[in-house]
Amino acid sequence: MIKYAKMAEELNYESFWVHDSYFFRDAVSYLSGLALSTSRIKLGSACVNTVTRHPVLTAMTFATLDEISNQRMILGIGLGGFPWLPKIGLKVFPLNESKPKVRISESISIIRSLLHGETLSMKGKFFTVDNISLMVVPKREIPFYISSFGPETLKMAPRIADGVVISPGVNTAEWIRDMTRFIDEGEKKYGKKIDRASYILCSVAEKREDAISVMKKFPFVIYQIAEVIKPETLVPYGVSEKSLHVVKEFWRKHDLQGASEAIPDEAVTAVTLTGTPNEVLENLEKYKKVGVDMPILSPIGDIPKAIQTFAPKQ
Repeated sequence: MIKYAKMAEELNYESFWVHDSYFFRDAVSYLSGLALSTSRIKLGSACVNTVTRHPVLTAMTFATLDEISNQRMILGIGLGGFPWLPKIGLKVFPLNESKPKVRISESISIIRSLLHGETLSMKGKFFTVDNISLMVVPKREIPFYISSFGPETLKMAPRIADGVVISPGVNTAEWIRDMTRFIDEGEKKYGKKIDRASYILCSVAEKREDAISVMKKFPFVIYQIAEVIKPETLVPYGVSEKSLHVVKEFWRKHDLQGASEAIPDEAVTAVTLTGTPNEVLENLEKYKKVGVDMPILSPIGDIPKAIQTFAPKQ
C-alpha cells in the first residue's frame, strides 16, 4: 500500500483513499503508515464507521493522523457495510428503526465539535458525552466526507459535510447520476455546494479480454452482480435478465468459478472501468459527465498499470 501511495504521489494524484472493510485490514493503521511515508498527497478514509468507532475515538484518531501527516487528512465516515453489521449484532433494516441518518449526524456533530477544541456535553439517541474535550486540537479544519448511497443521507450531506462518497465501487454512470440528484436537492435546501466522490473499480490491460477476465474473478464484483445490482439496470447495456439469473444460481450454490464464467462481458464493462488504457479513460469521462468531481479509482489486477493510466496529465 505504501508503494502504491508513493507512486500516486510521484504521479501528482490529488489524494489516496483507504477502505475500512471488515474483516480485512484496518484503515487507521494504513493511514498512519501512509502519513509517515508520503509528504504531499492528501490521505482519506472511505470510510471509517459510526458503529465500531465511537465518535470521541474517531476525533482523537483523526486529530493525531492530521498532525503526523502535516495536515493532509480527509475524514470519510459512514454507517458501515450491510453484510457485516448484522454479524456484530446491529440490525440494519427497517431503516425507520436503525435510523442511520441520525447515527451519522450525531457522530459527525460530536467529532466536529471536539476537533474545533470545544468542551462538549450531549445526549443523543446513539451517543452520549459528558464534559469532554480533546487535549490535541488540529491546526486546521479537517474535511468531512459522508460515504453513503442512501437518498436521505445524501440529501442531508450538504448540511454537515464537505463532500460525499457515493458508490460502493460497482455501478453504472446512470445510477451515479440518479444519486447525485439527491445531493442536488440537499445543496439547494442548505445553500451549499459539496464535492461528489465515487469509488470506481477498474482493471487495465493491453488486451481488453485480459482486463475483463481479472474483473470477472473478483469476488466483490461477482457478489454485486449476483446480489446487489438490479438486473434492469444492466438491460440497456445488452445484458439480459436471463443471463444474470444464471449468475445468481451459481452464486447461491457458492460456486464462484461458475458464477464468474457466467457473467456477461457487458455486465462487467457497464459497472466498472475495465479494458485497454484508451477504453477506460474514455469511459471515465461518462462518470465525470454525470457529476463525479472526484473519481476514487480502485484498481485490481495490474495495479501499477492502472495508476499510470489514470495519472493526471502534466
